[in-house]
Amino acid sequence: MFGAIFTGVSDIVSGWFSLKKSQLQTQRDIEANKSRLALSTESNNSAWEMADLANSDKWLKRILTALIIWPIIHCNFDAAAVAQYFSALANSIPGWWLSLFILIFSNVFGISPMRNSILSIIAAAKK
Repeated sequence: MFGAIFTGVSDIVSGWFSLKKSQLQTQRDIEANKSRLALSTESNNSAWEMADLANSDKWLKRILTALIIWPIIHCNFDAAAVAQYFSALANSIPGWWLSLFILIFSNVFGISPMRNSILSIIAAAKK
């Protein structure tokens, strides 16, 4: 019994330490990139490069996730109200507005994270 408890606690502690280690590595990478950009005369030294490295859009992701999850949670308590809400929403929102929301949503969750991966793959391929 104590072995299972100890194993569970050690897994939690080791996970916490690995999270802190990855956060520290990210901070080191940010500082190294800031130094590189400050010394470089060829780069644009844009603030978005730092924000992209620091994952500054996490609150935007949390808000969009809450917008998607809230009706699912509310549906467990009052399904008729959620159905009425979505039917009224579907009849009143113009198509361009829905398309714009889908574009923003896909950019935040799909294209932006993939951009970092694709750029790192391209940089590795150039070496």
